[in-house]
Parts: sequence; C-alpha cells; structure tokens
Amino acid sequence: PLEEEVLEGVRIEKPLEHRRRLEEATGNGQTGMSQIGFQLQQTKLFKGFSETLLAELAAITEEKTYKQSEVVYREGEKYQHWLGILESGSISVSISNGAASEQSSDSSSRGLIGTIEVGGLFGELAALGIREVRTATLITDTECNVLMVDGRQMWSILENFSEERTQLTAECDRWRAYWGSRIASHCHPELAYQLRLRATLRQLALGEEMWFGSSTLEVAPDNVTQRFPQSSVIVETGKVFTGTGENQETISAGR
Repeated sequence: PLEEEVLEGVRIEKPLEHRRRLEEATGNGQTGMSQIGFQLQQTKLFKGFSETLLAELAAITEEKTYKQSEVVYREGEKYQHWLGILESGSISVSISNGAASEQSSDSSSRGLIGTIEVGGLFGELAALGIREVRTATLITDTECNVLMVDGRQMWSILENFSEERTQLTAECDRWRAYWGSRIASHCHPELAYQLRLRATLRQLALGEEMWFGSSTLEVAPDNVTQRFPQSSVIVETGKVFTGTGENQETISAGR
C-alpha cells in the first residue's frame, strides 16, 4: 500500500506515503532540521522559511547523480518545472553562439559564461513560473549530485504557508518587472539573469531619496568631457520620481 503509483511519468503519492517521506526528511518525526532542509535554507530563495515548511519541501526533494560531461538541461528546452541545488561537483553554464548551436554540447560552438559550485541554485525561474524556457545549457564538469525540487509541488505546499508564499510571490513580481526592463530585453536571457543575480536590491521607504552618482571620462583627442552613470537602476516595485520641477520624471516598475 505504500508503493508509489506512476501515471504518465508523474509520481502520485498516497497520504501514507507522503507522511513516510516527510518523517524521513525530518528525522523520523524528531526535532531538528534534516540535511536536505538545511541545504534548502542556505539558498537565497528559501532563506527565512520556517523549519516546518523546509521539512515539507525536503520531503518532495529528489536527489539525482549526473556523470561527468552529462547535460543537465539545454538552452531552449521547455516545460521543465524543477529547480536544482548542487550538492557536489561543478557545472558549467554556457549559451549558444547561434541558433544552430543551441542543441550542441560542443564547447567550441558555445560561450562559457559561468560555473555553478556546491550549494549553487539553478533553474529556479522555471520552477517559479517566470520563464518556461531554459536560458542556458548546463553540463557537468565532474560527477555531480543534484537536489531537485518540483515547482508545481512547491507551490501546492506553499498554499498552507501564507507568509512564505507572500514572500516568494513578491520575489516573482520583482523578477517579472526586471524581465520587462530595457536592460533585460536587450541582451541574451542568461546574461540578463546573471546581471540580476549580481545586482544589489535597495528598498526605499516612501519619500526616501537616493543619489545616483556619475563618473567623469575625458575623451581624446577632442578633450570632450562626458558623464556616464556608474550603475543602472531598474525599478521592480512601486514608483520613483527623478529630477525636480519641470524636469521631474516618474519611473514605474519594469523601467
């Protein structure tokens, strides 16, 4: 009666089976966080989640081992709803140099843009429902162990955790605003993704001011002095007013 049923590749768990997996994830009902729950908590996405919720998420988390040089997923693949957390090994992240190279794992036809190290989170945009298409190709550098969380099951569990659901929904809204910005729309999706990961989130209170500095560059041979902003700013929620008087401009979310 505890065996899993499988219907068209989707695992169906009976209540008793789910309870057994939950007890395993929490140490057979004992207090304290499981190793998987702890690993989830270390990621930016799940940081601050309650131990009860982390235990529920740990119960639906699958572990998968990839061989060296194995493709985890390819750029352009659709309808994958899981996110991954790297337990061991390393994974190379690359993007295509052209349409013909999207399905190729040949490094000469692809551009390497980064590496996922132990503890790294990846594929969360698909699990969150922000983007259904994978933005890069991931290939293992060594044998790797990956924790996999199905986004659909994750959202279902969050129905019972209103505080964390609100937190995650707000993060999704910020991501969607970012994808609608001019910066994100004018570069490769994976590069846009990497840029936001490296961005600093600044939350302003109503009426708070922030100064945007600039650097000065002297351009030879005309000795023309120009000013360039040190950083770009994208409004992800709310509105920002810039300038004064007649030069004031309203910047809404997504710009």
